[in-house]
Amino acid sequence: RFFILAGFGLVLVLMAILTFTGLTQMAVMHERMEAVVREYDGKIAAVSVMRNAARERAIALHRMAIMKDPFDRDEELSRFRAFAGEFIQARDKLRDMKLTPAERDALAKSLELARAGEESQEAVAELIVAGHLSEANRLLLNRVIPTQTLVLSQLDALQEVQREAAHKAADAASAGYGRTYVYMVALGFIAVTLGAFTAAYVLRRVTYTEGALFQEKERAQVTLDSIGDGVITTDRE
Repeated sequence: RFFILAGFGLVLVLMAILTFTGLTQMAVMHERMEAVVREYDGKIAAVSVMRNAARERAIALHRMAIMKDPFDRDEELSRFRAFAGEFIQARDKLRDMKLTPAERDALAKSLELARAGEESQEAVAELIVAGHLSEANRLLLNRVIPTQTLVLSQLDALQEVQREAAHKAADAASAGYGRTYVYMVALGFIAVTLGAFTAAYVLRRVTYTEGALFQEKERAQVTLDSIGDGVITTDRE
């Protein structure tokens, strides 16, 4: 009886451990994947804002260079300044995030190029405001546009680095899921094996008990038959 109770008790304990471990690990992996997605989305959004702001600043300069109305030019200059603010906010937000060494290196290169491009863009804006359009267009074509192309390319490279980092994080989460799966399968196998041995033992004990009861019944029947025969013989005498 002790072996039976211990066997079934162990099976129940293993099943409880299996269930608890499975639910816990699934919750951990779900939270980890959500964190990866949130982090990746935040980084991509910040870089996208930086890229859009850098591109729109260059477009604003082009528009300012061809505008005739000074009021329209002033309005476009305000937009030009506003995009600089958007770029800075996105940059600061990205810096506050948890970045890999590769991401920080790519970001540093992007910001270095952006600073060089900003100096040229500010010089072009001042020339346009002063009315030196020929010199502004020349600087725009020779320095601003090439630098802007490098900035956008470097920001694209930064996004690619972020994608690789997100993939690595997802792979790590998948590896954790694989380890959990193996652990759960092992526990399940142990539980099933222990349950099978316990069931086999119970079946053997039941079979043995039934056989013993049958033999005891046969002996009792023989004894009763012998007693009956003795009574009949005595009555005849």
